[in-house]
Amino acid sequence: MTTPREIAYTALLSSLREEKFLSDSLDKWIQTEHPQSIDAHLAKEIAYGSVRMMLALDEILRQLSEESSNRIKRKERALIYTALYQHYYMDRIPDYAIVNESVAIAKKHCHARFANYLNVLLRKMANTDITLPQDNLSVAYSYPPYLVEALINDYDWEQAKEVMDICNHSSPSMVRIRSKQEGDYLFQEELSVAKLKTIDASITSSSDHYIQNVTPVFLMCALKKSLSIQPKKILDLCSSPGGKLLCAHDLFPNAKLFANDVSEKKLERLRQNLDKYGVQATLTTYLGEEYPLDEKFDLIILDVPCSNSGVLHKRPEARWRISEEALKELNATQAKLLKRSKELLAPHGVIWYLTCSILKNENETLTHNSAKGLGLHVTTQQTVLPNREGWDGGFACSLQI
Repeated sequence: MTTPREIAYTALLSSLREEKFLSDSLDKWIQTEHPQSIDAHLAKEIAYGSVRMMLALDEILRQLSEESSNRIKRKERALIYTALYQHYYMDRIPDYAIVNESVAIAKKHCHARFANYLNVLLRKMANTDITLPQDNLSVAYSYPPYLVEALINDYDWEQAKEVMDICNHSSPSMVRIRSKQEGDYLFQEELSVAKLKTIDASITSSSDHYIQNVTPVFLMCALKKSLSIQPKKILDLCSSPGGKLLCAHDLFPNAKLFANDVSEKKLERLRQNLDKYGVQATLTTYLGEEYPLDEKFDLIILDVPCSNSGVLHKRPEARWRISEEALKELNATQAKLLKRSKELLAPHGVIWYLTCSILKNENETLTHNSAKGLGLHVTTQQTVLPNREGWDGGFACSLQI
């Protein structure tokens, strides 16, 4: 059976090679080998943490090693990351366990010469003082320089540090509690979401619960407060996996629902969730910006593709994909989706634009600039920053003609 440290290493290496996401490798291991929950948690923490902290781990390696780290191969560097992460960022793991198992993994997957180098390197950890440059937030908190600069510009130095620190730690799982009264779903804003230390089978199989962070629930409820109409037809243009569509159903149980996403694979996941929760919707597969103009909708939910900058604690690879060029491409897609949504609006209809980003050029700047060009006006907007209670970061904006 593959050990947690070995699967963390192989998952990390596959991610660095851009072959699979960490979650894909870890989920397959769990499904095929059925490890104990404590082992699954250990593997996930090592893999996710090693990806998050790569820049800091590179600096630690530079200070530990007498040789240039530039000559270390990618598969060797991945194993070093997992070992250093355990020592410097995890509690209660004895060094002998880190050293012995990491060297064993090296002997199995790497050259014998590297296994000897790794053994020497790791035995220096306990007796070497390491100092990360606190004036260099990119290295100290392990974020790409462009993202650090964007966060500081959008907020300030201290707020940027707080957000980056929060997103370097895992967050609790949450579940939204659904309840009915006289045929309608009760919805008590963020009070309808409970944090759970564990989510057992009785929860995951229940139609009275939906695993969902408090932030999208809070944002959807904030948007509803500004709504002056009772929507009869709702389109969720980028719908999978369906959390916001289910949310919309519970907020407006009498509305007719339409859900769209770009691929059959995404649609299948959406279909499974709708079946599980007994929600009826008309499903389609189109590029959002090419959705047919045959029908008009009172409410369009537009949860656009974004940088994921508000959920980097959950999507560890995402931080390394955030760049000026990537954000320009996302902005272009977001603007096209807003334009199509406006074309699909019924008279007095409303667009709910949502992201799991906290970057203003995907949120306030994008929506206000698009609103001017499209003849829309913003009726309400809300930004939530990641916090230590486990809330994700996100943004919501209501636009109408």
